[in-house]
Amino acid sequence: MVRDDGTYGSGATIEKLDAMQRYADAYTTALRDAPKRSVDKFSLHYVDAFAGSGNVRLSAGVGAGDIVPGSAMRALDVTDRPFDKLLFIEMAESNYHALRQLVSERGETARVTIQQRDANDALSE
Repeated sequence: MVRDDGTYGSGATIEKLDAMQRYADAYTTALRDAPKRSVDKFSLHYVDAFAGSGNVRLSAGVGAGDIVPGSAMRALDVTDRPFDKLLFIEMAESNYHALRQLVSERGETARVTIQQRDANDALSE
């Protein structure tokens, strides 16, 4: 199910999200051979402090009105060496609930924690 809870962004948003996804793919690929489950366990975590609803509806430029996956969904899509744990922080209640639903629909609740709170408070802990 595709939903979004806000309209913002443009072609630059797509470029930023694409760059984030390329970086996450390259970063996790570089760590592919790190021991995953052993005495020297290496656990790969992703934190998105402003996770949003999981999707973005573009408001301007080419693709205006299109809904595209946001950074949280793109982090879930990393496949070469998937993140072991993901933490999504979102303060807006509607975005928080939309994100929880998307994560649940994808069957990712075991490795994803979603917090509804101020990112500055969450990160300082």
